[in-house]
Amino acid sequence: TRSFHVTGVQTCALPISTKIDHLCTTACSNFPNDTELKFFYAQALRLLGRWDESLSILDSLQLDKLPPIYTFTRADVIGETDSLKAIEIYENLESKNIKFSPLNFYNLSLHYLRCRNFTKGWQLFEYGLDKDIGLYGRKLPYNFANTSRVENGNFDPNKWVMICSEQGIGDQLTFLSALPDALKEFK
Repeated sequence: TRSFHVTGVQTCALPISTKIDHLCTTACSNFPNDTELKFFYAQALRLLGRWDESLSILDSLQLDKLPPIYTFTRADVIGETDSLKAIEIYENLESKNIKFSPLNFYNLSLHYLRCRNFTKGWQLFEYGLDKDIGLYGRKLPYNFANTSRVENGNFDPNKWVMICSEQGIGDQLTFLSALPDALKEFK
């Protein structure tokens, strides 16, 4: 029996990607018919930005005979470079009455937003706040958890703005670069 699991890949640092790659490659060569293991490897490659390799593994599986999570993952891998194609896959699954999880709806929202379909994208974006998504989604609730200024009432609601990070570091830096101008304008 195999005693191998890929866990916590989404939080791994890029310098250990070669270790993950080696571990997964070794495991897959030891268990070449293990579909779940190949799926984990494809997920790891996706999270490491190696989308072509991830897609190659997913395409080698018989997705029509597997649970929908495999096809959702394939759509998201494709969506890393072509959100229109990802949306087609999601809409195809929806037309077959496949049950969507909050994470599926959230990922679909990101694809819609990338394609500038703001009506559908923003409507689904709130799924990113669902507790079942955890760190994959929007982190806003976690950022509000320790807002002592609000809890103890030590603020003037007419002069108060809460700034919290819920996006990636690039977005945070971009938005924070506007902070000095906002402070000057609204002092």
